[in-house]
Amino acid sequence: MDWASLALGILGSIIATIIISFLAWSRGLLSFSLGVLRSSFLLQKRLKQAGFTNFYASRLDYAKYRGAPRLVDYLGTAKKRIEVAGYWMAHGNEAEGIAEEIANFVKSPRSLEVTISIIDPKSSYIDALANYLNLTTDELTLRIKSTLSNLNLAKERLSEEED
Repeated sequence: MDWASLALGILGSIIATIIISFLAWSRGLLSFSLGVLRSSFLLQKRLKQAGFTNFYASRLDYAKYRGAPRLVDYLGTAKKRIEVAGYWMAHGNEAEGIAEEIANFVKSPRSLEVTISIIDPKSSYIDALANYLNLTTDELTLRIKSTLSNLNLAKERLSEEED
């Protein structure tokens, strides 16, 4: 192997990369901003300090990134606390019967702190939300009440210490 040819090839590749990057940047095809990089880092740092370990912007993200076949499997990866905010825990409530599984997370030896926030089915924005979700108001209200009822039944089965 000719080391001089190898070194010249590597050097040529580096120079070509720099030239192409500069041309792309000067034409607006490649933009790099330290300010954007810094603000992204600061946002990530604040979210981590606030206790966020994951965030799903859509159901597609949820299915892609959760790394567990069922919602209960994903929630089961928690070490200290589970916090859920949602419309009605659609798939978990309707397909997986998640309420009892969540109640089991509160019991010893797991003893996780669990907070679940579900939309109030009597709130003034139910009509607008139903329209947004392409559901009837009655269907949305029924789904929310079903989730709340299942969660409440599971909670009632817990002892006073576990509640």
